[in-house]
Order: sequence, then structure tokens, then C-alpha cells
Amino acid sequence: RHGLPEALVPFVCGFTGRGRVAQGAQAIYDLFPVVKIPAEELHDFLAGRKFSNGTLYKVVLNKPQLYRPRTGQALIQEFNWYEFQTYPERYEGQLEQYLPYLTMLINGIYWEPRFPRLVTREGIRRLFQQQSRPRLRVIGDITCDIEGSIEITLKATNMTNPVYVYNPFTGQIQDGWEGEGVVVMAVDKLPTELPREASEAFGKALLPFVPDLAAADFSAPLEALQLPPEFRRALIVHRGRLTPEFEYLRQHLP
Repeated sequence: RHGLPEALVPFVCGFTGRGRVAQGAQAIYDLFPVVKIPAEELHDFLAGRKFSNGTLYKVVLNKPQLYRPRTGQALIQEFNWYEFQTYPERYEGQLEQYLPYLTMLINGIYWEPRFPRLVTREGIRRLFQQQSRPRLRVIGDITCDIEGSIEITLKATNMTNPVYVYNPFTGQIQDGWEGEGVVVMAVDKLPTELPREASEAFGKALLPFVPDLAAADFSAPLEALQLPPEFRRALIVHRGRLTPEFEYLRQHLP
């Protein structure tokens, strides 16, 4: 109703990833008045000062903005998805060049240890050395790999204690949101905190089968077991034995 406080204007949130996690985070963010800005225009956007306290701003950072070929190592001197997947050691992270322009970063990208990190301890320390009070206030690490794509994700948090502050100069963390540094949210089971829609959809799909499941006599032999076809096909073990459709699992048993 009254807009954001001046200290948070413009409020710019960066999102990494293209999957369901990133899309879901953006769907919630987009409930507010939002203007999308290309990553390459962030510098000019802030320099132009044509922003509003009644608008939030969004930057979507995909792999070409997150990674770049290492000098002299990559075969192609621009991001190439196939080469990156096959030879990730030929690439380095470049997200940190956008950190001075972001108020918040929501990390929802798939990451493996063989990939370059997106945010490093050194990058955060350098940011705070260059700016006494950087724009970056919060990192929401939904990916939540400990010391992974966001290196300052030092522990998983939970809904009763969801955030801590990472001090870029000491490397120490302090629970809560007060203190010098970046607030990190790293709730590893965050998707299960919003189960209402999933529970409703699953319940509606399951409800028609409940009478037949309740009436089934599971002591009967498999060939006489009266189950809906959908559950019959999904039955892995009956009376202590693998069903014929899942007999192949026996080779994996100790």
C-alpha cells in the first residue's frame, strides 16, 4: 500500500534455475507487481534510477549467465550446454558479477560437485570489501547443497530456525538475521512446508479407490486378490514375495 522503504529501493531479486523449484519461487514472487530485467542491463538500470518503491524487479539467471568458459580451456568461447555437461572443469562461475546489483538471490538450480560454484566465500568477502553496505541482503538457497553451489551454505536450517547470518570476514555464522553479513535461508525440506495443493490433489485422486482398497482381502493368493488395476500393476510384494512384474528386482537383493 505504501511501497518499500527507501533503503530497499529498488528491490531486485535474482533467480537461478529453470526447473519446478525456480518456476515455483518465481510464481510466488510474481504475485507482486514485478518488472523483469535482463541480467546484462542491471548496471544501466541501477545507474538510470528510473525505479519505483511500488514495484519489485526480477532477474532470471540461466546457465549462460551463470557459467563461462575458462580462458584457453573450452573448445567454444561461449557457453555450450553439451560441453559444459561433459567437461564442466572447462568452465567457471560468473554469477558473482551480478551480486552488487541484487537485493536477494533465490538459488533453485540443479548442481553437482563437479560443476563450478555460483557464489564463493571469496566472492562474498570481496563484495563486502568493495561496498561497506552491499545491496545483497539475503540468499535463499533452495538447492541447499552444503558448501555447494552457494559455498556459504554451511548448514541446513529448518522452519523454526530458518536463517543465519554469514560473516564474510570471519567465515562464522550466527543464527537469526542480525549481524554483519548476508542472511542465508537454507531450509533443506522447504518444498514440504507448502503441501496443501499437493495433498488436495493426491487426496482427490486416491479417494475413488478407497472402498476397493478397504474391501480387498490381502490374505488371498495374488491371482485371487481383488484390487483396482492401477494398484494391481503397482503391487511390488504380496505375502512376502515379489510379484511377477517386479521379479527383476531380485537380482538387486543381497
